[in-house]
Amino acid sequence: ATPASDSFPDAGAYDSIQDFDPNSIEKPNPADISDFEVKLRSLHADAMAKLRVRLFEERGDVAAASKYANFLEYRQWQVGVEKQIVSELVAAIQEE
Repeated sequence: ATPASDSFPDAGAYDSIQDFDPNSIEKPNPADISDFEVKLRSLHADAMAKLRVRLFEERGDVAAASKYANFLEYRQWQVGVEKQIVSELVAAIQEE
């Protein structure tokens, strides 16, 4: 299998991040992906979906109730949620 870093375009090929096309990165051949990586990708996708839902729900609550005095307080809450989701992801990986 080719290392993932070999499939990334040269960083100097872009003037800015807006010029980068994520579709230019070759997707790995499914035959080259281990069963563990397949499971890991699934767990990661589930964790990211859970994170998006939690953040979306909180944004709605924040807009309605002015729950945080400033952006820093909201960001501290968000980082806490991110840490919790990652901890859950690590626990799920360790169970495998």
